[in-house]
Amino acid sequence: MNNRVFTLLIIVLIVGVPIALSFLLEQVFVNLPIGDATTWITFAGNYIGAIIGASVVYFVARLQIQKQHEQQIEAIKLENIESTKRGMRNFHITNKLKKIEEMLIGTEHLMVVVKDLYNDLILFGVTMETLEKEEAVDRELEFEQRIDILKDEYNDHYDKALTVIYKLRTLTNYVPTTMKYVSEIDQELEELFAEVKNCYRTKNYKKYIAEEDKEQMPGEFGEAYEKIVDFNVNVLQKELARTLEEIKTYIELP
Repeated sequence: MNNRVFTLLIIVLIVGVPIALSFLLEQVFVNLPIGDATTWITFAGNYIGAIIGASVVYFVARLQIQKQHEQQIEAIKLENIESTKRGMRNFHITNKLKKIEEMLIGTEHLMVVVKDLYNDLILFGVTMETLEKEEAVDRELEFEQRIDILKDEYNDHYDKALTVIYKLRTLTNYVPTTMKYVSEIDQELEELFAEVKNCYRTKNYKKYIAEEDKEQMPGEFGEAYEKIVDFNVNVLQKELARTLEEIKTYIELP
């Protein structure tokens, strides 16, 4: 609305000034020579030239101002986009670091579960052998209760391992490079728990009792434990180092 009024005012002035001047010159109280045709032609040329020149300057200036304004808006938009990208990048890296730390804690819990499961199986085997040899007839009830407790703890170990595995599987969505390793550990633990259950039902526990003095856990236990340790050290620790280096590089960016 303001632009229209301004434009209309300019047109009125351009057209009105010559008309008003001509009218004034024709009045009696204005004692000025009117001039000849050449004078008026010169005046009209100068007048029109001045109007054209002023109009060109005005529109060029307005165009430059508008272009500069558009450039400023575009620069602000680009800066907002870059700022958003930097923020999202920072969030992604920081979030990934937290997820890796959670996975490291999860693998440590699995190591404890495997050790506890192994110790319980050894205790179960020793208790069963003691009962078989009738070396503790007077404590038979106590040993039988111990066996029942060990079987209950087996279920607790299984639930703990399952909970950790579920969490690790969820965390692989944030650290996709670990997905394959978590699946392998899951399979390894399933086989381990199946082996322990079989030992509780049969006499297969004897093979573990015979090797209990070894520095490393034998059989399925050793394989599962090594798989978890390898995942912790050679996968998660390296992924953690890469992520920390990425954060360092990101911070150092100008």
